[in-house]
Amino acid sequence: MAFGLDIAAFFLAVHNTTVSIAVTISALQPVVIAGFAALTFGERIHTRHIVGTLIAVPAVGIVAFSGGDDSTQSLFGNLMAVAALFSWSAYFIASKKAREKLPTMEYMTVMNMVAFFTVLGISLPAGALWNEGGDITWGTAAMIVGVVALPGSGHIVMNWAHAHTTLMLTSLATLTMPVVSTLGAWVFLGQAVTALQLVGITVVMTVLAFVVVGDSREARVVI
Repeated sequence: MAFGLDIAAFFLAVHNTTVSIAVTISALQPVVIAGFAALTFGERIHTRHIVGTLIAVPAVGIVAFSGGDDSTQSLFGNLMAVAALFSWSAYFIASKKAREKLPTMEYMTVMNMVAFFTVLGISLPAGALWNEGGDITWGTAAMIVGVVALPGSGHIVMNWAHAHTTLMLTSLATLTMPVVSTLGAWVFLGQAVTALQLVGITVVMTVLAFVVVGDSREARVVI
């Protein structure tokens, strides 16, 4: 249900504010996750996790907000992005818990079925399925298949990883989303990338590399 709510809220967010702002708010997930990782799963929150979050989150903000003003921003869109943040965090925590007992594909199958009916329960009363201009063409259908096949595979890989690494590490890894979104907007939508954004991207990737290397070295020592 949390995954379905995340999809619905994020969809409303990107239609009422900029993609960069919506993704940046979602990137605050490590801040929400940190306490649950320690209390629920007994994970050790190291200094590198805290420092990495404190450096990477502002850097993500630089990536998102230094691309210039955008008139498509709205309070409703920003609020929907915040709702997506907490739904995404709940989904992340529940997935980590579920993977302690369930194999990846079995969990993904049931989770997506419930998410489908959750989104359906929101879209039907809202009349979103029969809005004007909502006709599906062959091109649109191909894009839908592409979205399911490519980003959808990321959920499979991430949920597989939940059983093999810490919640804090996988949460920090999602900070790459604004980076990928910004670069994708540059390549496919022709949106300019500023020098300041490139600095933010470099900082985010450097911090994540530092955290990942530190965690992998610690895992080898434990083994």
